[in-house]
Amino acid sequence: MTQTHLAKKLHVTDKAVSRWERGIGLPDINSIEALAKALGVSLVELMQAKRNENEHISTKEAENLMMDTIELSKITSKVVKGIGSVILSGFALVAILLLLMLVSDGEIVLFSVGSIIAGLIAWGIPIWQISYANSGGIVISIISSLGFTLISLMIQFLNIANEVHTGDWAAIEDTIDALIVVIILFVSITMFLNVTMTKIVTKRHRFQK
Repeated sequence: MTQTHLAKKLHVTDKAVSRWERGIGLPDINSIEALAKALGVSLVELMQAKRNENEHISTKEAENLMMDTIELSKITSKVVKGIGSVILSGFALVAILLLLMLVSDGEIVLFSVGSIIAGLIAWGIPIWQISYANSGGIVISIISSLGFTLISLMIQFLNIANEVHTGDWAAIEDTIDALIVVIILFVSITMFLNVTMTKIVTKRHRFQK
């Protein structure tokens, strides 16, 4: 089985599979069962990294496997939380700088600052869920994220309406193409984050049951 084939079965990238094979990364705890099934081995064999001809294992081996699984889960959780913390801290820093800019320049940057901050919140909600939430709250998070996405877009449309009202057609012509590209990318990333959040949190919830 190729890395690409295995990656498709597990819904991960082939680069992730490559990292596992080289020992520089570990599969997510929620993917272990699917990985064992894809490789045609038992969970015990996968955890022990060797073939096991016996149908049963000793209590001691079971305890060791359980401890390894718990440790793997803790490591994965710490990595995810660490990455999430860095991203959210970056968002918070950008938001603070934008607010300072708003205080300094006032109405000149009002629409841009408002739109960007709403967009950061729209992205921050699913990232927070992926990093910290154990289970539940998916529907509320999706609605909140998409709500702030809509607010961000509405602010941009209000900015265009304001430019039309003031007759600033040159500004519209200069920015409309770039704005369309930014909107498409923004909405695409927001949808990707929410879909990813739904899959990860749902798997996490099933694992905890």
